[in-house]
Amino acid sequence: PYAYVRWTENRNMESFLYLLAQKKIEVKSLVTHIFSIENSLKAYELISGDKKEPYLGILLKYPNAEKMASFSKKKISPKPLLKGKLTKKCKIGMIGAGAYAKGILLPAMKKVENIELVGLCTATGLKAGSINKRFGFRYWTTDHKKILNDSEINTIVIATRHNLHAEYIIKSIDAGKHVFVEKPLCLTKEEMDKIIWVYSKKENPLLLMVGYNRRYAPLAVKLKEKLTVINEPLMVNYRINAGYIAPDHWVHDPVEGGGRIIGEACHFADFLLHLIDSRPVRVYAKLLPDSNRYQKDNLSCMIEFENGSTGTICYAACGDKAMPKERIEVFGSGCSGVLDNFRIFEWFENDKRKIFRSFLSQDKGQRGEWEFFVKALSAPEIHQKIFDEQIMASKIIFAILESAKKAKPVSC
Repeated sequence: PYAYVRWTENRNMESFLYLLAQKKIEVKSLVTHIFSIENSLKAYELISGDKKEPYLGILLKYPNAEKMASFSKKKISPKPLLKGKLTKKCKIGMIGAGAYAKGILLPAMKKVENIELVGLCTATGLKAGSINKRFGFRYWTTDHKKILNDSEINTIVIATRHNLHAEYIIKSIDAGKHVFVEKPLCLTKEEMDKIIWVYSKKENPLLLMVGYNRRYAPLAVKLKEKLTVINEPLMVNYRINAGYIAPDHWVHDPVEGGGRIIGEACHFADFLLHLIDSRPVRVYAKLLPDSNRYQKDNLSCMIEFENGSTGTICYAACGDKAMPKERIEVFGSGCSGVLDNFRIFEWFENDKRKIFRSFLSQDKGQRGEWEFFVKALSAPEIHQKIFDEQIMASKIIFAILESAKKAKPVSC
């Protein structure tokens, strides 16, 4: 829609070339004549001359056409996140399917190759049947044990409310399944420690990944690439205009939801970890006092990292919803970057500014995270590293809450 994105000639051509590279548009039948570049005049004579010979598409062939086609495809196609061939098909059993799973998660999964939806478990059969009809799981059930015990399923997707995440992660690991769990990983330090203990018992590390999709957004990937020129500590500011959620919402329930800092701010802790690429060492956080209107959702904190970098998170529930939700600013080595709501990325270097825009109106990386997950199944050598990163993000969040409670810096 024009109000969201201006469909320019350049974007039109860019989309067309991308579809060509993906072989989603068939054009061979449109080509009626082929001329070598040396005989290109004959092509123009056919078009402008007096000949009555019918024509539609006329192709000019260059001597190194194959090489050029190969280069074009390489430039247009999305860059793979992991090297190597896919050796494992992702056969999914999903436990839980709320609004986010139905509206965002499952549609993103359906766009990714090498994923097979096998079993679905929800609390009620009516809900499972309706989701199954829409997305095409092979079967549905209300018994999670059937999903965990299915030998064909190799990956459990956990999309329940927050209080059940740790329980199903542990059961899935015990069953020898890979795990994709929507954020957060868990609600307490005790749950985190138990997950670490159960995971460490496995001789061959499984893939356990939390749905921290932002690092896989196209513009986030571009920002990360630009940071390779920086060879000194970074300063990163992450501002989130989170918006107001009523106090009686389930996410505020300390048992079921754990609060928004645990339930959502973990996204931003993970993104800082990804950009800075260093272990967190200390956190100082402050929650804005309120009369329970915001349920202590207004947070400012600074995180220190082992390599000397600092990251700040400003999470505000007290702002106006008309303001764009997320803005990331990065500074280092005389360079600056601004990622504005995953729609526009600006890079400043050598007194020049470059602007990159999302191909979609906004892409937060939900499809990208699944492309990564499927590739990572075939790369067991990185499973432990991925697990360690998920744990570090949780440690940051628990340190933030402890620091805010004690009103002093806390080690991660």
